[in-house]
Amino acid sequence: MSALLQVTGVAKSFGGVRAVRDVSFALEEGEVLGLMGANGAGKTTLFNLISGAVRADAGTIVFAGQTILGLPPNRICRRGIGRTYQIAQPFPGMTVAENVTVGMLYGLRRRDSSGAGLAERVGSLLERLGLAEERDRLARSLTLAKRKRLEVARALATGPRLLMLDEVMAGLTPTEAADAIAMLRRLHRSEALTMLIVEHNLSAMMQLCDRVVVLHHGERISVGTPQQVIADPRVIDAYLGGAA
Repeated sequence: MSALLQVTGVAKSFGGVRAVRDVSFALEEGEVLGLMGANGAGKTTLFNLISGAVRADAGTIVFAGQTILGLPPNRICRRGIGRTYQIAQPFPGMTVAENVTVGMLYGLRRRDSSGAGLAERVGSLLERLGLAEERDRLARSLTLAKRKRLEVARALATGPRLLMLDEVMAGLTPTEAADAIAMLRRLHRSEALTMLIVEHNLSAMMQLCDRVVVLHHGERISVGTPQQVIADPRVIDAYLGGAA
């Protein structure tokens, strides 16, 4: 069976700085794949290449059997890829429910767009994300942990087959991070989602991911189960400074 996402030989440079160098990996349907690496390793650039925020210099990206390389973000979203950002960026003057409604309308594919149908789906999604009590609050008034949840809710609202999560636990307390991990595990089970996760929280990666791809200076240096990659001498070298 072919992979849901196939990234092959992808490269990207910015002004002579090679951010991503000949990176390849496959993501199977239903899998949770992690992307690890120190700051500047190329993780977010790779996310941006897949979601269409920036254009690759080389390589191919195939999603659900069709190439998406070079497509704009809105078309990639409607193909079934939803993503979050490192810094939560809600519409601050809109309510939580309105933010999620925008996500649903943006990613609408063969779904009921009537007011009643949208309201019902928004309410259901907010309930699943633990945001039902916040639905009428302005997004600007939410705590960081709730803004992170809203970021996930908006991405989910687009109806993705692949959910890409960029450091959704950054800045959270240990208790908030544990709650976020539990939430993502529930979503993976209940929504039958495929996930691609960038996260510095090693405990989260160990608990959530089936496999992990490790980047260092834009290159893939290891891939395997979380237990395999953290025991890889190349990964230890990169993280502890021997090869940096």
